[in-house]
Amino acid sequence: MPVYDNATGKHAVLTAGHCGGTWTAWKDGVGFGYGSVYANLSSQTTASYDYAFLSNSNAINIGAIYRGRTWETRTSRMTPQRVNAGLGMRLCASGSFSGEVCELGVVAVNQNVYYASTDTWYNNLTQLSSFGAYAGWGVGDSGGPVFFANSDGSASIAGISSGQRESTLTPCREATNRKCYKDLFMAPFGFIQDTGGLVVSQGM
Repeated sequence: MPVYDNATGKHAVLTAGHCGGTWTAWKDGVGFGYGSVYANLSSQTTASYDYAFLSNSNAINIGAIYRGRTWETRTSRMTPQRVNAGLGMRLCASGSFSGEVCELGVVAVNQNVYYASTDTWYNNLTQLSSFGAYAGWGVGDSGGPVFFANSDGSASIAGISSGQRESTLTPCREATNRKCYKDLFMAPFGFIQDTGGLVVSQGM
């Protein structure tokens, strides 16, 4: 998700910390380089938060996020206002492999969750549950934006996709061999905005 990092005075991309350590290089789906991870909050010694920052010197997709199915290139403008997700709020998510899913409801906040895959406890996560026929997201979707879909077609950011409750394995919307899940965890944008000095990118 494109953001502006006030600490560095540069455009950046916010993603999930468990996806790669510092200086891990990233590319988009067609091989264009975003840059590398320059900060990762999932490696803190006292508390771990599932956020990482990628350099975005080429200012890719500033002020917008991808919407729709995985084969679409449709985008939505991001509003400068964030969403503080409360219990019962309905949200959408956009993942690299699942595309856009909009049948997600907030069921718990301020959760500390253990991820066996990284042997790490992550703090301050929001739990979502899919109330549709299929899963909310799955393997490979981490770091994608979670947002409130506004009636004018814009998106107000709530957070980024983090992980899932492994016991809630559910069929993926797309017919693939991926693992997808019904109970999900989001790293809320409000927390990292307040502590990290980020703002939603609004274009050049």
